Amino acid sequence: MYGGKRPGAGRKKGVQNKVNAALRQKVMADGILPLEFILSIMRDSKNPDEMRLEAAVKAAPFCHPRLQAIEHSGPEGDGIPQSIRVEFV
Repeated sequence: MYGGKRPGAGRKKGVQNKVNAALRQKVMADGILPLEFILSIMRDSKNPDEMRLEAAVKAAPFCHPRLQAIEHSGPEGDGIPQSIRVEFV
């Protein structure tokens, strides 16, 4: 069979390419990573609160995903019909 997608072909999900893997190994060998450094500033209670807050703000995007607003739509792209039914028994 020629051309097309073959099952099991290509790099597996989550595996870094050779350049990224080599760069990460070099950084790890040199010392701590930048995120680890920022987190150490944030966690050190001897630092002023302003410095710790700035470090927390800089580290947050790497630790927590950003939430995005999602618009729900019906099958034709319009809004989803909503109704409230109240029954007194």
